[in-house]
Amino acid sequence: MNGTTFEEVAGQADRRNRIRTQVHCPVRFLRSGTMEPLETTTQNLSSDGFYCLIKSPFVADESVACTLSLPAHQPHSTEQMLLLECKVRIIRVEVLDGDGLYGIGCRIEDYCFLHIPNGKLA
Repeated sequence: MNGTTFEEVAGQADRRNRIRTQVHCPVRFLRSGTMEPLETTTQNLSSDGFYCLIKSPFVADESVACTLSLPAHQPHSTEQMLLLECKVRIIRVEVLDGDGLYGIGCRIEDYCFLHIPNGKLA
């Protein structure tokens, strides 16, 4: 990253069309051809995408399925979490120095809500 800190990269807003909020939600990527999901947590989230750190390389413009676990905040519901099944496009990949982490920017192209008791990923 040429001496740029993660906070400087994640805080950049000049290229983005939507306001991003620092929200840390569990996300599970399901890549075609693999049986094991890749799990991480979002660093920030907007209405059309998110940024996260992951230990597996992705390719810019790759299309990937994922599931986001979001707080429900619904006072009359017993579900504490909402599961959002998404098709995302990887729009940015950054090789981060140090721990073998990659920063990936994901644009949500399609989504649907899943109804699973207690909103927990299995």
